[in-house]
Amino acid sequence: MDQYSIRTVRLEGFTHETDKLFFSATGWLARKNRKIYLISNYHILDGRRVSDSKPFHPTGALPGAIRVHCKIIKVLPQGQPEVRLLEFIDINFTIDLSRYQLLWNSELRSDVAALDITHISSDFPDGYDFDAWDLDELSVPARPLAVMNELFIIGFPNTALAVQTNSPIYKSASIASEPETTKEQGYFLADGKTKPGMSGSPVILKDGLVGQPSASGYALKMGWTHLIGIYSGRDENDPELFTAELGKIWLLDETLLALLK
Repeated sequence: MDQYSIRTVRLEGFTHETDKLFFSATGWLARKNRKIYLISNYHILDGRRVSDSKPFHPTGALPGAIRVHCKIIKVLPQGQPEVRLLEFIDINFTIDLSRYQLLWNSELRSDVAALDITHISSDFPDGYDFDAWDLDELSVPARPLAVMNELFIIGFPNTALAVQTNSPIYKSASIASEPETTKEQGYFLADGKTKPGMSGSPVILKDGLVGQPSASGYALKMGWTHLIGIYSGRDENDPELFTAELGKIWLLDETLLALLK
């Protein structure tokens, strides 16, 4: 199974008032300064749109808890090769949002937020831990981002396949606006028809890919791909962008890395 599939998680939001399930979304796991963070959109973890601070859900409900469906891996001895077979299991846990401090850049007002979930691994079976993107050792694309670059948005659309297998879907997209023109605002536009449930997805720049097959099909694949940002979905409250099938990609350096520095 691909490393990116293991690090991407399915989220379910439960209302603060009635504890009923009212949305699904995507998040992913990141490691920074020896801490593990759950990363997603601000509007997913807080429940309000960045643009006007109103609830994003049409019912006006806000999340009181987030259930995380993820895979955890068997930790291997140090010195094992990067391309390797993994032992992993599927788990889920629920985050009571009232007990966590939401990390968000209120000045930039990006649709990117994080929760420190480091302590949760203490409840895992012996020898198991999160697998996460290491933000201290990210690879850097050989060339600057440019229009027409090919991207993959990795997330959990509301489909039976994604839910039943607990494995994300890789949706292709391309950079649709000059990244430099909105870099100070922390985002660029991407052209791609994503589905509900993919808000909060990690975004990967495809720069070539290599892999190692295995008899079981569960080998990690490493290659020239780079984590570059966070997808915030096609905003139905912005008819121009929605009908043009354009979504916002929040740049990793300008948003998340600045937040967790």
